[in-house]
Amino acid sequence: MDFLTDTEIMSRIQFAITISFHYLFPPLTIGLGFLLVAMEWKWLRTGDPVWERTARFWTSMFAINFALGVATGIVMEFEFGTNWSEYSRFVGDVFGSMLAAEGLWAFFLESGFLAVLVFGWDKVSRRFHFFATLMVCLGSTFSSIWIVMANSWMQTPTGFAVEPMIRDGVPWVVDGQPVMRAVLTDYFAAILNPSSVNRITHVWVGAATMGSFFVLSISAYWILRGRHLAVATRSFGLALILAAIGTVGAMMTGDANARMVAVHQPVKLAAMEGVYETRAQVAPLTIIGMPDDAESKMDWEIGIPGALTALVYRRFHDAEGHPLSIPGLDLVPEDDRPKTLIVYACFHIMVGCGTFLVGVVGLGIYHWLRGSLWNTRWLLLLFITGVVPAAIANQTGWFTAETGRQPWIVHPTSPRVDPAQGAMSPLWLVNMSKPESERVRQWTPGDPVDDLSGWHYPYGKLIVTDGQGEHRVLAADAAPDDDMTVAYDGTKSMRTSDGISKALRSSAVLWACVMFLLIYLMLSILWFVVLNHKIHKGPDDHTPKDGSGGLIVAMRRALGEITSMTGLRGGTSR
Repeated sequence: MDFLTDTEIMSRIQFAITISFHYLFPPLTIGLGFLLVAMEWKWLRTGDPVWERTARFWTSMFAINFALGVATGIVMEFEFGTNWSEYSRFVGDVFGSMLAAEGLWAFFLESGFLAVLVFGWDKVSRRFHFFATLMVCLGSTFSSIWIVMANSWMQTPTGFAVEPMIRDGVPWVVDGQPVMRAVLTDYFAAILNPSSVNRITHVWVGAATMGSFFVLSISAYWILRGRHLAVATRSFGLALILAAIGTVGAMMTGDANARMVAVHQPVKLAAMEGVYETRAQVAPLTIIGMPDDAESKMDWEIGIPGALTALVYRRFHDAEGHPLSIPGLDLVPEDDRPKTLIVYACFHIMVGCGTFLVGVVGLGIYHWLRGSLWNTRWLLLLFITGVVPAAIANQTGWFTAETGRQPWIVHPTSPRVDPAQGAMSPLWLVNMSKPESERVRQWTPGDPVDDLSGWHYPYGKLIVTDGQGEHRVLAADAAPDDDMTVAYDGTKSMRTSDGISKALRSSAVLWACVMFLLIYLMLSILWFVVLNHKIHKGPDDHTPKDGSGGLIVAMRRALGEITSMTGLRGGTSR
């Protein structure tokens, strides 16, 4: 239990607790937002009151989850200051600008139209209400864009420089060391960093999958119970289409993400697949296995021969016929490796859940087209449980991304000589035990691997090229000469251990973790009770209001809608 006294580990656990609970809700509301737009569009086009009832019910479910998402998300903003003040000081100019953009572009858009979406059904026209629904959906989507861009910058940072922090006109020095900070040099390069687009699209299809399976689960339950069939079957049909888009999209964007990781974060890819040793052979895609960090090997490994090499390189051999190796964990010192078991397990759980969901959706579409879906009880039961693996897949996907980049909170730049070439680009390697003139080399997949012992990625180091074209590692406190050019800069990074607040104590973090767990337990119970009530009550038989009664009646109606939105007031909507 030594980790209980480790401030860094406890702070990471606290942030994991808060973000894990929070991240149950953003994918759900984004996915529900897509469906709400489709439902209201159908109502706007057809005037069918069943589509109105459908949209009204799922709007109430959206509101419940949206409220919890906002409440749990605010906590993380404060943790940047309380737990990670050194990190916030270092990246504030970069990271803060993206969070500010999220507030301006997304949060205000959501909050500006949310009241109209939830309470404006009989107070604005159908077209304006549809417009409000569309704006809330776009606001949720924009929010994901800026948050993922900020996180992606931590994974593959670009468009910035590192400079001393100035106080009273002179560099700020603490304990004899200058305090450094990241400063934006190219805003668009920062937000469109190498991993942004791949990760944003993967988050979107994950949200589509989560939101659609939430609707599929409840609709399937109603169908099996023979209740609210008009709303249930229409909701199920729309959600099944979105689930097909989401699950197939997850496979496509997941492949693109894995190849991006191979280029920019090869250590993470090696941990995801349990590749400990760089071998002169094509690498298998592991299906089952148990990573053993102590022995640097995989136990009980079962895999598809050569599949990992094929997925990364799209071929097995280079132009000379040499097998294309996957760079292993042996190319980074043991102390700088992520916890392979955690990364490997999270990644394979995510893939397993995604594969299950693809199969369920495929069976659903097959029986839907045959006209036998509503009578296939066992398949509807699978859809009821499908929301659980959908949530697990979203959670473990984030766990893979975050644990795989450790021990870095701001990851060093790609060790590829030319990342634009993709995974076939040569890699920079350094060996500090060699003579100064022989410490740098380039290694290309397909090259011999027998002489790689002691060679590692140049994370945290600066490689320069002198006037004679020779590469060498520059000392940490040295500046390049005029005839030198920077070939690789791994110093523009930050270790997780350096980002922790210096005034923080592990006992305080432990107490905060306990309190957060208790609060989240109570919120979970409340969330479950409210959802359970709403699901069993089902959609209301809405009777349009005549708009009469004046201000007092309108206020009473609004208050009544607020209580009915939580599902804690009995009876039907007025």
